[in-house]
Order: sequence, then structure tokens, then C-alpha cells
Amino acid sequence: MKTILQVLLMLTLSCGLAFGQTAEKATAATNASTNFAFHSSPAPPSVGAFFNAVTAHIKTPGGQSDLLVTFSAITVLVAFSANANKSPVVVTSTVGGTAINVRLMVDENVVPFAALPSPPGPITVVALDNLVKSTNLFIDPPITTDTLVQLFSLGGVRSVTWAVPNVGNGEHTVTVQAQFVLSDQAVPVGTLSGSSTEAFLGPRTLAVQAVDIKNF
Repeated sequence: MKTILQVLLMLTLSCGLAFGQTAEKATAATNASTNFAFHSSPAPPSVGAFFNAVTAHIKTPGGQSDLLVTFSAITVLVAFSANANKSPVVVTSTVGGTAINVRLMVDENVVPFAALPSPPGPITVVALDNLVKSTNLFIDPPITTDTLVQLFSLGGVRSVTWAVPNVGNGEHTVTVQAQFVLSDQAVPVGTLSGSSTEAFLGPRTLAVQAVDIKNF
């Protein structure tokens, strides 16, 4: 009897190892790091490469082959400008723009946020956060110099949710990628005017649920 029990125990353990990860209705992942980008005029606009922000793994249970994916992150956007006029220049302008874009990858395939018909077609990249700042400075002779310095920041927790149909049953790798886009301009060129922008993507979370999406 003791030998039979030992054999049954060994079979049970081996079966558990063979089947691997059990199906789950939900999973989550976190990333506590901070990514950063900086830009200043007169450099041309900067469109950064996408990078992996956070990744989670899920094995969907039978009958639930759709996913609901929510990404949340702390973001900070900063725009700085200095408008400096000196006669005969009576008008200077600065424009600064910065954004953090995100997209979803499931099993290394880009998943649309909104599957629109063409045109414009599927929307795969969405702005998690964005900021645009424009400043104009005017002076009237006989005033010879005038300077206006501004600093604007925007921050908080931002989130976006994707509804992903028909991923199929089994194990899936879910990754949210992020991208920094920054642009600054100061005119006329050659004055003391300038613009700079910064973007921070802070600690972030990813929640993935196996669901049954209903189409309405």
C-alpha cells in the first residue's frame, strides 16, 4: 500500500509539472523605473523609438479568449520658454510641445486601440499625455528690451484601457510600449529667445483580465 501511494504521489507531481501554468482570469505587473527625455530649440523635432514600459503574462481559461488591458503610469510634462526682444525686433514667438505615446503588443503583435475602417484605418498609437505651450512677446519702441520667462508643468496618473478580442486560449505575453515626442521652436532665429521641453514616464502598472467581450 505504501508503494502504491508513493507511485500515485509521483504521478501527481509529474502531471503538475507537465501542465505548467494554470489558467487565470487576471494578472498584473509593475515597473518602478522612470524614463526621461529632454529637447530644446533650435534642434529639430525628436520622435523617439518605442521602448517596453511593462510586460505581463496570462494564460486565458477556456471560453474566455478576449482580454481587457489597463495601463496606468505617473507622468510629468514640462515646457519652458524665454522670450527676449531687443529693438528692432518687436515680436518673438516660442512653441514647445511634448507627448508620451503608448501602444499595446500582444504576443509581439501590435493591437489597435480602435479598429476604424479605412480611412483613417486602425488607431494603434494613442497619447497617454501631451502638452503644447505657445508664447508671443511684443514690444513697442522706444522700449529697447523686454524679457518674458515661463515654466509650465503638467503631471499626475494617466491610464488607458484596450479591449482585445479573440486572442485565443493559452499563454499570452502582453506588453505596453511607450514613446517620447518632443518639439521646440523659437523665432526669429538669432535672438535670445528659446524653448525646451521634458517628459517623464514614472512608475507604472499593467492589469490584464480574461473576459468575454460583448459587441453592441
